[in-house]
Amino acid sequence: MRNIKAGDHWVISDISGFKFPASEMKKLTGEQAGLLVHKSEWNPSNPQLNIKSREDDQSVNNIRLQPADEFPAQITQDDL
Repeated sequence: MRNIKAGDHWVISDISGFKFPASEMKKLTGEQAGLLVHKSEWNPSNPQLNIKSREDDQSVNNIRLQPADEFPAQITQDDL
């Protein structure tokens, strides 16, 4: 049998639906913020969800235009 603190009340877990003492409950954060769960059901949120991106400059430096193709006006037998 579990030892319960004096004045502690029972709370229903939002994940499992089981009854636990309020002193053993935790609140979820992140996507499921506000849910009350037992400490055995609680998992920390993934740190990858808290990554903030930086602005990236996509412009190209030192742009050079491609020269137009030059073709000879007429190709003769001597050119080959």
